[in-house]
Amino acid sequence: MLSLCLFSVFLGMKRININIFYPTKRAIAIKRLRFYMKEDIVMLFEKEISVWSNLRHKNIVPLLGFAFDSESGYPLLISDWMDNGSAWDYVTKNPKCDVFQLVHDIARGLSYLHDNRLVHSDIKTDNVLISSDGVAMLCDFGMTRVITSSMSYKTSSSGGNKGTSRYLAYELVALADKYPIHTKASDVWAFGMTVYELLTCQRAYGDRNEVQTSFAIYKRELPSLPTFDQISHRITDGHIFQKLVEICVSCWEHNPEQRIDMIAILYHLSLLSNHCSSSNISALSDVQTDLALVEPEIPPEIPTEMVLPPEETDPVEDLREIVTKANIDDLTASQEWKKGRRLIEKSLRKFALDFVSDAQKRWR
Repeated sequence: MLSLCLFSVFLGMKRININIFYPTKRAIAIKRLRFYMKEDIVMLFEKEISVWSNLRHKNIVPLLGFAFDSESGYPLLISDWMDNGSAWDYVTKNPKCDVFQLVHDIARGLSYLHDNRLVHSDIKTDNVLISSDGVAMLCDFGMTRVITSSMSYKTSSSGGNKGTSRYLAYELVALADKYPIHTKASDVWAFGMTVYELLTCQRAYGDRNEVQTSFAIYKRELPSLPTFDQISHRITDGHIFQKLVEICVSCWEHNPEQRIDMIAILYHLSLLSNHCSSSNISALSDVQTDLALVEPEIPPEIPTEMVLPPEETDPVEDLREIVTKANIDDLTASQEWKKGRRLIEKSLRKFALDFVSDAQKRWR
């Protein structure tokens, strides 16, 4: 089995030239893989690195580059520094973190790989890093294949050198002749073990060593499933907890041909995500209902009879009513002189008719 100390991680600062004149600095992680590589292994390493560096997904750690240690010859992987460390460190230090969101993030990243016909080969809580804003991101893509190849000349064990034993799928241990390498199905098995560890904050098969763990997997022994009471302080939604446990069990189907795939897992997690949103809306509705129980102030009584606005009238007709013979008679009667009455009346009538005619043109 792989040693747990095949690599070291260091914090460094890398000067990245955005352009010639404005370099900037960023914190980087330098991961030193502590094993030697022959020439053919170097080619495999560079191939895996090339694939990883071309991956573009928010739940995949971007690879900035690689190098070889000038003194030891060990390969070095360069990526962004993650302040929150691995998923295992994160959940053990933050027991009330959003486990469901971490699981959903990991599923998105792994589904992205599988959609692109890629196998990670080493899914585990130590190979999931948590960004500063709490996003889970997969790292070390393809490195198990390189390590396995580099160490294969040292051992001929059919079940060895495939990764950390507690995450190995049943077929890789018990059916190694038929399933000699990692597959999408074995990634799914490891995903289930990863979810288990995030849920429980306990290592899968944590009370056994590497050999005992492999033997337990060979005998089809699975980790003890937690109860809701045991982790209710971490996941308060019983429905979410139950569904995550069911996903774990589905991932541990011993027949890889019948094992659930990441498409189905991501679908179920999306439904659970909608359930979380609905629960939040329901909680808000409860608050609104409580507020509705407070008796509101009674507004002043409003008259029941509707007061309608006056109907629109024709301004021209209004003018016709105003300029009438009676009005003219009243006007002319008030004049002190009588001799020019007919002339005044005629002039006023002409003025009124002209006024009405002009108004008709303006309004119509």
